Amino acid sequence: MFLKALPILFCVLISILVLAVDKVPVNQLDQAIASFKKEVDDNPADAEAHYYLGSAYFSQGRLKQAVISYQKAVSLQPEYAKAYNNLGLAYAKQGLLQEGANAYQKAITIKPDFFQAYFNLGKVYRDGKQLEKAVSSFQKAIDINPSDYEVYNNLGVAYGQQGRLERAIEAYLKAVTINPDYTAAYFNMGLAYYHLEQHEEAISSYQKVLVLTPEDNRTYNNLGLVYHDQKSLDKAIIAYQQAIAINPSYATAYNNLGTTYLKREQLNPAITAYQQAITLNPNYKTAYISLGDIYDRQGKQVKALNLYKAASEIAPNDASIHFKLGMTYTKLGKPNQAAGAYQKAIDLAPQSVAAHYGLGLALMTQGKLNQAISALTQTVNINPSLAMAYYNLACIHSLKKETNQAMFFFQKAITLDPSYKDHSKKDTDFNNVRHHPTYQGLIQ
Repeated sequence: MFLKALPILFCVLISILVLAVDKVPVNQLDQAIASFKKEVDDNPADAEAHYYLGSAYFSQGRLKQAVISYQKAVSLQPEYAKAYNNLGLAYAKQGLLQEGANAYQKAITIKPDFFQAYFNLGKVYRDGKQLEKAVSSFQKAIDINPSDYEVYNNLGVAYGQQGRLERAIEAYLKAVTINPDYTAAYFNMGLAYYHLEQHEEAISSYQKVLVLTPEDNRTYNNLGLVYHDQKSLDKAIIAYQQAIAINPSYATAYNNLGTTYLKREQLNPAITAYQQAITLNPNYKTAYISLGDIYDRQGKQVKALNLYKAASEIAPNDASIHFKLGMTYTKLGKPNQAAGAYQKAIDLAPQSVAAHYGLGLALMTQGKLNQAISALTQTVNINPSLAMAYYNLACIHSLKKETNQAMFFFQKAITLDPSYKDHSKKDTDFNNVRHHPTYQGLIQ
């Protein structure tokens, strides 16, 4: 038999590689692969030899070779359920989720009580967003082995992705009942409670993680998020600082720290935190935007503009960034560039009222009145309650000496917001209609 022909070292490796998930020293894997290759060369019809060679390849990260070896194993032994399971693992690790699912299903067909295959099938379905199938697979795994805490945790994650957070918490509680030291379930439970806005329960879950793993920087970060939502900003800052002390390269914690300082109106510490987040992660879109917003508030529009530009390079299809660029160009007195940015925002988000309105104002500033009318008309088509858009339409028609249209839109504006009556009295755009009886009647 193949197993009896192996040296003791490789008998140990075989026991390690059965599920193809554990790591062993590279030099031992190299030796194992060489030995398994020899066994395959000597016994090419030995399905087990191909299986163990595939497992060694898998553990070394050579997934394509692992697939070939597992495929050979099942071609030689079509009822080799364990090889199909590991073939599924090799496919899934490459992101080939459907191929992985097919392999797991074949393993289950051969061995209907194959707990690990059901478990793995649930994971590929979950990763592929086939959440009902994922839940069903995890539940079947639980039917086979109701004492496995990891499958309950994975079931909870699938429920969470479905938005069934109460069911997710039930699954996590089952996991920690089986294994009270299972930090992953406490962590995920904290997330579920957080999204349910059950803040005290979230804090309790995260604190249990920290009792078991005091150096868990992610948990300190998430604890900070809960404290932030509770408006316990001092506690949030301490939590983020603890996360950073554990992991000084934790860009997310720096970003969240910046957001909390900003909430306290401590702009300079916020700037420092956001800058550090960007230094650690040059593709951190949110940090660029938040830092740009601070500079914009401070009247430092050039700095803000550069940060928004950097964010737009990271996320060119984010309409909100292009809108911010349009706003900043407007403040810098560059209506042409502003119009281009607003148009880009509209291309990405055609129902954006703010972008249509901004475009209308930018075009109006350039004297492109007909185009401005078109943009502002689109604005009120999307939002018929926007008084300022009607007011600016009235301004444009006044400038064009189109009195009837000007009065039509002016009446709509003041119906929605009577303060525009007084505003119009000082607005030079209304000079062409100021003495018209209809205007005089409307401002009374």
